[in-house]
Amino acid sequence: MILLFFFFKQKTAYEMLRSLVGSEMCIRDRYEMETLKAESATHKSRVAQAATALRAKEARKKVLKSEVDAVKSGKKAKPFIPSRSAFKAKVEEARYDHLVEKGGEQQAAKFIEKKRKKKQRME
Repeated sequence: MILLFFFFKQKTAYEMLRSLVGSEMCIRDRYEMETLKAESATHKSRVAQAATALRAKEARKKVLKSEVDAVKSGKKAKPFIPSRSAFKAKVEEARYDHLVEKGGEQQAAKFIEKKRKKKQRME
């Protein structure tokens, strides 16, 4: 007489994807949702940073172009390359203008107040 025994490995919930039940489905779905939210937030942040960098670059170009135009028109003998702080001031002006366009005066006022508080903390 021959006896054959078959041993089957018990499958986990993740191995039986189609037969997930109750709490196992919720756990998997929650993890996927958290992952998607994190990826979405990262993407939004990168897009916002890229837009800010582009506005800063355009503000710098505008300052340099105005200097070159002044030389071409004869108002100046040679172009003046502004200091970092002058460039930074122009970038802040561009940011303020963007905030006024996008969110109105209230958003711009919040921006100025935030900068003022940050400057006070630095001093």
